[in-house]
Amino acid sequence: MVVVTHELVLDDKRRPAHELHLPAGVYALEGEDEEYWYLRSGSALTLLDLHRGGQTERHNLRGGVALGKYSTRSVPAAVYIDAQGTDKVLVWKLGQDFMGGEGRDWRRSF
Repeated sequence: MVVVTHELVLDDKRRPAHELHLPAGVYALEGEDEEYWYLRSGSALTLLDLHRGGQTERHNLRGGVALGKYSTRSVPAAVYIDAQGTDKVLVWKLGQDFMGGEGRDWRRSF
């Protein structure tokens, strides 16, 4: 289990065209593969498409956080969403900024 202590807002840094909002709450372990543990959010993730002129499109997505099993991975964590069936699609890479927030922005129980 992972607990996100407050809403995390991620953007594509320089001139943001997208924002991804990870809601606060419990992310329960729902599965794993050889590379990641998959932890599902109890609430929908929100993706905002930011357009010039202030127009914003909002998408509510089912998914969560994938934590890498090895600290030496080039992508130590990611955000995933549901695909067809039980498949998952990694849609947002989380790097050392996210990992450095462990204990402050989020914590794990394993």
